[in-house]
Amino acid sequence: MVQVAISLGQLVALLPVLIVLIIGLALDLTAVLWLALPVGIAIGITGAVLGARLAEERLSARGREVLAAVRPR
Repeated sequence: MVQVAISLGQLVALLPVLIVLIIGLALDLTAVLWLALPVGIAIGITGAVLGARLAEERLSARGREVLAAVRPR
């Protein structure tokens, strides 16, 4: 189930870039095609920041449990 959610999240992140590319191709505008690059970079940075925040929250809430699970006995 988690992998399905991750795949859907990746698809949602891809949509703005695809929309910009389709518009650029339909209107035959090179500048709009190049605009897909910064849009994709911005989406990637946003995803990395949100993922880091989520990881920080989870580790803050359950850090000791995680550390105990991975610590050798």
